Amino acid sequence: MLLLDVTPLSLGIETYGGAVAKVIPRNSTIPASAQEMYTTGVDNQTGIDIHVCKASANLPRTAARSLASS
Repeated sequence: MLLLDVTPLSLGIETYGGAVAKVIPRNSTIPASAQEMYTTGVDNQTGIDIHVCKASANLPRTAARSLASS
């Protein structure tokens, strides 16, 4: 029998407008990695804040649980 650690919920980042974009789907084995490309919301933007959330679907920010912000 082989036991694996998995993520119980999807992990994603908050995008423009407060929606959560899934980056790592639920039940992915740990450690997990993923890549996504996003663009900035305005021209000549020099920085961004990344808000990591966990949610079971693409839910609005109020339904997603915050994990970290940088």
